[in-house]
Amino acid sequence: GHPFRKVNNLTQGDEILLTYKDNVFVYKVDRVFIVANNDWSVIDPTEKSVLTLTTCHPIGTSDQRMIVRSNLDRVVPQ
Repeated sequence: GHPFRKVNNLTQGDEILLTYKDNVFVYKVDRVFIVANNDWSVIDPTEKSVLTLTTCHPIGTSDQRMIVRSNLDRVVPQ
């Protein structure tokens, strides 16, 4: 029930793997940062392929949001 509960353990350079339609999309964490709970700019369109994960910060509150921004590194066919 808490799929992003441990994203605070991610650091720059970590890989996140997403499998979709016979491909594995490999993203590398670029930044982990905190924003206000009403800052939606983190989901604005970007010029490159990025993955943005958001979760509550501190855990169990809605005071702020922790953001994990990752860049697409490669796509691996399965």
